[in-house]
Amino acid sequence: MKVAYFGGGIHSADGWRAQALRGLREKYPASEITEINAGICDCVRGSGFSVYRFAHDVLKQQPDLVLVDFASDDYQTDAGTIQRTIEGVARQARTASPGLDLLF
Repeated sequence: MKVAYFGGGIHSADGWRAQALRGLREKYPASEITEINAGICDCVRGSGFSVYRFAHDVLKQQPDLVLVDFASDDYQTDAGTIQRTIEGVARQARTASPGLDLLF
């Protein structure tokens, strides 16, 4: 199983991303779980920029599950813009792989 973490700089830290991976490995010990860390740190961040890198940084690697979190990077962005951007992520995912699971 390939699990991708798609978000901003917070994914680089050994926080919830590492905890989620540990939880998956405990739940599915016999499975091989590959982590795709598509967090981006210390440069242009947020869902508005990242919708353009989703295909290259995530979908190209054919994940089975994508955890999406831009909350800490989108805090100054208006809700309508965030919604349109995240819908763009979801549409790209469904087009590339209809069975892909997304967790926001």
